[in-house]
Amino acid sequence: MGGDPRADRLATILPAMRTVVLVALSVTAALSIASAFGLQIGPLLAGAGVVGLTIGFGAQALVRDVIAGFFLLLDDAFRVGETIESGNLQGQVEAFSLRSVRLRDDNGHMHTVAFGELKAVTNFSRDWAGLEVPVYVPHGVPYAAAAGVIEAAIAELESDAALSALMVTPPKFVGPTALSETCVRLAVQVRTLPGSQARLRSELLRRILSGMAEAHVPLSTG
Repeated sequence: MGGDPRADRLATILPAMRTVVLVALSVTAALSIASAFGLQIGPLLAGAGVVGLTIGFGAQALVRDVIAGFFLLLDDAFRVGETIESGNLQGQVEAFSLRSVRLRDDNGHMHTVAFGELKAVTNFSRDWAGLEVPVYVPHGVPYAAAAGVIEAAIAELESDAALSALMVTPPKFVGPTALSETCVRLAVQVRTLPGSQARLRSELLRRILSGMAEAHVPLSTG
């Protein structure tokens, strides 16, 4: 994931299509071979229809899963390699079959979830991701001193070509966002490429901590 979106979507849809085509070709080939050997396939087809109807009534969950999966893929809700969340499950899409999707969570656990069990799907890997980095400063610290350190850290972050490439929009210092009895909450907001939030947060906080220490500006806890 992360290359051509069309290639990512093809990598997601093609395995399902391949399975459907393989099943259809296998059934057709088996019937053709039976016909070539002189077997009457008419009764077989009629019997298959009755059996299929019986299985259909007994496999409503399977039908529900297949249909739900079809519409999820039709809506392009997710692709292989993307990180999604549904209910209390979150993970990276590694693969899927006609009826289920396999998600790998941050602990390395593999979850196999039937499409019919997926509710609202949140996709964390599309377009951009929002990031807010809070900084807590105790009362009594001059606002200009704390703001100057934060803005200098932002400028340093933007000057790094590798880190700047991870930003969709430049970092913005939004100033005070909350007050408590002991401190004021300052914040920086930025839109990043999906999956880049942790790295940018770490790099920005590292620069802010270094700048605060050099300027002898104390920090507080939220």
